[in-house]
Amino acid sequence: AKVTTLELEALKEIKGELAVIDCFAMEEILLPNLEKIGGRFKVYIKPDYTGNVAGVLKIIEMEALISVGSSLLIEDVWTLDSINIDQLVSVGGGLRLYRLRRVTEISMLKLETVGRELFIQECGRYEATALKEIEMPSLKSVGGYLGLKHLPYLVSLCDFGLDPSNVGGKIEIPQTVGQNVNLASARPAMSKYLNLTGSCGSGLDITIAKAEDLAPALAKIGSNTKLDSVTITWSEIVDSQFMQVLGKVTEIGLGLVLQNLKNVTQMNLNSLTIIKGELTMLDCGMIQTISMPNLKLIGGRLKLYARDKTKPLLRTLNLPAVTQIGRALSIEDHRELRSIDMDEVISIGGRMRLFRLVKLMEVSMLKVETIDGNLIVEECGKSESTPLKELEMPSLQNIAGGLYLRRNLYLVSLCEFGIHPSNVTGPIEARTVPGENQELVAAQPAMAQALNLSGTCGNGIDITIRSRSDFTAALKAIGSNTVLDSVSISWSDITDSQLM
Repeated sequence: AKVTTLELEALKEIKGELAVIDCFAMEEILLPNLEKIGGRFKVYIKPDYTGNVAGVLKIIEMEALISVGSSLLIEDVWTLDSINIDQLVSVGGGLRLYRLRRVTEISMLKLETVGRELFIQECGRYEATALKEIEMPSLKSVGGYLGLKHLPYLVSLCDFGLDPSNVGGKIEIPQTVGQNVNLASARPAMSKYLNLTGSCGSGLDITIAKAEDLAPALAKIGSNTKLDSVTITWSEIVDSQFMQVLGKVTEIGLGLVLQNLKNVTQMNLNSLTIIKGELTMLDCGMIQTISMPNLKLIGGRLKLYARDKTKPLLRTLNLPAVTQIGRALSIEDHRELRSIDMDEVISIGGRMRLFRLVKLMEVSMLKVETIDGNLIVEECGKSESTPLKELEMPSLQNIAGGLYLRRNLYLVSLCEFGIHPSNVTGPIEARTVPGENQELVAAQPAMAQALNLSGTCGNGIDITIRSRSDFTAALKAIGSNTVLDSVSISWSDITDSQLM
């Protein structure tokens, strides 16, 4: 009843079951290196006599998990915001996700087989925390019943790769009038079987999974600058020459997904301006530079993972023109990445998670105003020679979730972190290490108090001009002070030579 964190960092295998039941105070399950569960995996919190659930679990971290021998069950965890188990390949029994009311993301990118039923019900049921998509693009077979029920905001199955002929039991995806009636399906067979309308795009898809796919892909790219989707998986034949051809593409519809590229060191897509769906890179350890200088919109998620047991070489991420990320932003385990500069981004449509970027020295997002989910920065800049000392988000106004700063050993200042704690809807937590960053300072006394931190950012004389009403006050403040804490002038037509 009193345990808030289950953290077993060295654990790699459980030969039997893993069950976490009625742990009402538990906020985190952190098993970052667990690869195999021989029996079932169950997380459950029993509702009270009124049907309500009192648990506070927010994070299940199992990024290395490959297989579950029996069933995978997560039920009645109302506070959980996402499920990301992207290395999971097989579930021997059933997969059941039930009454996860605030889950906005279900991502199992490598899942291929579910031995028995696949059942997802009553997840993401609120407009502010809507589950719009189920991401299982590699799913090939379900041994029993398939049911997706009471998911009122589910609008797309474009990332749900299953063909109905590979489902062993009944298929039920009921629709409610006025909600998800244009649910689109990843395959024509699924659309026809479920009597759904809509499609996933133009059909100009590039998929390279074997050697014979390369020539048709090059021909298709050569005659089209707008593609529906690009998916490259487990490929040693895609090289820098192919990337040069891909560099001619100006627009990608559903998404750009790259997995396990072995022979590509640079990805420079200079013509690309729009990705309407996701930008995902998994285990592309040889890529040193990602540069898309003219990309303005990522309509889905931005996900850069390195889980391939090799040392990832990515040092530079260049997305200087992106103004909007439609869903979550996750960058994890890129241990050579030095900086994240996205100074034009204004909004992130899901959570933002930076995890185990141990040489990260700079996070600069000068214009970001809203993050529609948790903001998690964990184990970043951990080397004394490459420390992360500051988070530069001076325009941040709203976090629709919690703020978690964990094990960032050299983070010493939040003076460029502009949000007031009253605009963080979830918990605020800065987990410090004794003897390190005890003097972490906050942009505002209220934030310092919320984080239980000492120190201040300066004398508190700030000049901010964003509207005409700010102008007179600014002149007065400057007139009586020659030492100022900060000066920010943005989007202003009234600032003239007199003020200068």
